Amino acid sequence: MTDTTAPKGLVLDIYRNQHEASNNGLSKFHQEVTVVGVSYRDGGPRQVRPLPLACRVFTPTEQRPAVVLVYREMGEGERLVHVEPFEPARGVGFMAGGTFVATSDSRWRELVGFYGAVAFHDQDETPEQYRALSSD
Repeated sequence: MTDTTAPKGLVLDIYRNQHEASNNGLSKFHQEVTVVGVSYRDGGPRQVRPLPLACRVFTPTEQRPAVVLVYREMGEGERLVHVEPFEPARGVGFMAGGTFVATSDSRWRELVGFYGAVAFHDQDETPEQYRALSSD
């Protein structure tokens, strides 16, 4: 029997340079991820909505863990788009670590609003790491 309640999505390739800065994020250990939901950031708690039905194709696996597409409205019509792990951050929150995700699947363009890669925010730091790395 197939589990029809498991979230499904699109498989994304991870693009990284030689400098690994994810602080042991997903991009350090994986080549692909599966985007299974969308979150609209407005300052409140994160709420993940399912992808449009046509985008629910692949089930995440251990090799392709689940991630979420995040839209962040910045005001004056500006919108930032990134991807972050499905599981909540354990530290100060997810931030960019220098990696990007994309796919040639045309449904990706429909989700992000353009054809190309978006930042993969999979770096998570403890409060102590954040303070140490953010100080002058």
